[in-house]
Formats: sequence, structure tokens, C-alpha cells
Amino acid sequence: TFTMEIVKYAFLPVFAEIIYAVPLAIFNNATDPYIFQLVQYSAAVLFLLLVYGFAQKATKHTFLPIVTVLAVLSIMDFQREILHGGYIDVLMFTTAFASMFVLLEAVSRGKIEKGNLFVSALLLGFAISMKYLALFFVGFNALLLVYFYVHTRANIKIAIMSALKYFSIPALVAGFLYFRNLLVFGDPVYPML
Repeated sequence: TFTMEIVKYAFLPVFAEIIYAVPLAIFNNATDPYIFQLVQYSAAVLFLLLVYGFAQKATKHTFLPIVTVLAVLSIMDFQREILHGGYIDVLMFTTAFASMFVLLEAVSRGKIEKGNLFVSALLLGFAISMKYLALFFVGFNALLLVYFYVHTRANIKIAIMSALKYFSIPALVAGFLYFRNLLVFGDPVYPML
């Protein structure tokens, strides 16, 4: 059963809580270590591997990918989120950064394939369905797309259609949460605005 405290936060994106709650319910896990902590720590490892893989492709020096991972580990907020063992931020950041890295790699190659756009957009949708904080990555990815289309001198109509297709995927994945808030509270990111 849920407490009244949960009802107070019913307006928040809930995808990560669902990821945490399903294993708890399946395994009837009511004591430490919680299954969701294992999920979170696994996501942290995947995130660090993602950072390492991206840095390895983006740098010529063999020591820089390791330094990049160490730099991420040295960020105090990241350490706090990991060590707390219950925040959804780790899953959100993993999917949001993965979305940005897929797009950034494609942009740096000078060619964006439809598969890359789809994967990036899907990951972005998962991220924004977890936390409002992921909306910053919508802006980052939009800037990457604008840079790509300006840099490649793409036809404006093709660029707009491609961007609309790209952002329709996260809207389909997470839009219902924001649309519900708009209908119920008059603010898609309630209580932020």
C-alpha cells in the first residue's frame, strides 16, 4: 500500500520509480540491500563504461578516457547520488547522457543516420520520463541538431522535418506525463512554473 506522502508527489515523472518498484514487488524485497540499489549500481557501471567508450573514441591519447572516468567519479553530486543508493538520478543521467553521446558522435562524424536519431530520441524520452532535470538534455540535443544542420548546410525543410520526427519520439514516450500535468495543474512541469 502507498502512503499519503506518495500522493503529494503524483505529478512527477515516474518511469524510474516503476523500474525500482517492479523488482521490489516481484521479489518481495523489504530490507537492505534493496533490489533497486543493485539496479542503480549496475546503471552507474554502465554509465561509466559509456563515458569511457565515448572518451576513447573522441581522444587520441590513451590515458584521457581513464582520466575522464575519474573526473566523473570526482564530481561530488555524482558520488552523493551513487552512495545514497536510492536516487533515480543515476538512471536518468545514464539515459540522458547516452542520448546526447549517440547524437554527439553522429554529429562529429558529419553524418546522422536514422537509427542513431531513433536511439538517441528513445533514450531522451526515457530520461525525461524519469525527472524534470532531463529536460536540459532536450536543449543540449536540440543545439546539437541545429549545429549539425547549419554546419552541413541542410535544406531548412528537411532539417525541420527531421527535428520534428526526432522530438516526436520523446514526446510519445514521456509526453503523457507532461500532458497530464497540463490538464490537471495547468502546468506541464508542475510545480516548476
